[in-house]
Amino acid sequence: MKKTLLAVLIGASFAAPTFAEKPDWAGEKPSKEQVEAHKNMMKAKSAEMHTEGKAKSEEMKQKGKEKSEEMKQKAKEKRAAAEDKADEMKEKVREKSDENMSDAEEKAKEKAEEAKEKEAKGEVESEEEKDPKPKKEKKWWQFYE
Repeated sequence: MKKTLLAVLIGASFAAPTFAEKPDWAGEKPSKEQVEAHKNMMKAKSAEMHTEGKAKSEEMKQKGKEKSEEMKQKAKEKRAAAEDKADEMKEKVREKSDENMSDAEEKAKEKAEEAKEKEAKGEVESEEEKDPKPKKEKKWWQFYE
């Protein structure tokens, strides 16, 4: 019984489309007028799609150009900001080095003035007193020189 019921159901599922209503022209070859009308419709449709595609491609090109210009502008701004920051840092370094140089120059001037004062007083130092050499100390592991 299961087999027969299954066979009936399968047969009905395939038979349903065959009993469906069909249009009048089904199964017949279309006339030349119908073929020409169909060709013209397809040509018009393809031309319409072609113009839409061109319009979309032009729109996308324009968007791409705008985006690339925007990116270039941002890159220029970033580059300019980085250059400004580098210039600021260089200026700070120059100021620091100028301060250090001015401190060293001041110390050198003070030493020169002291030396002049001592010379004026007659207190000339010997070479050893002016620039005493540091004594070389041996490290704990060194036994000889």
